[in-house]
Amino acid sequence: MAMQTTRILKTAGVIALLVGLGACRELEENRPIKLDKGNYDGPADQALSEETQRELRARGTLQGF
Repeated sequence: MAMQTTRILKTAGVIALLVGLGACRELEENRPIKLDKGNYDGPADQALSEETQRELRARGTLQGF
């Protein structure tokens, strides 16, 4: 009984290790980790159209902003 429990625990450990290693995506590897406070290094946002801005203002008015 003890050998069976040990074998199950070892198998579960190996599976957990493989799942953990598989969770590391290539996209996450080799990217710069240095972050400057207040500085966004990602792609620039697209400008909102006049209609979208109008809709957002109307929503804000309804919400009391």
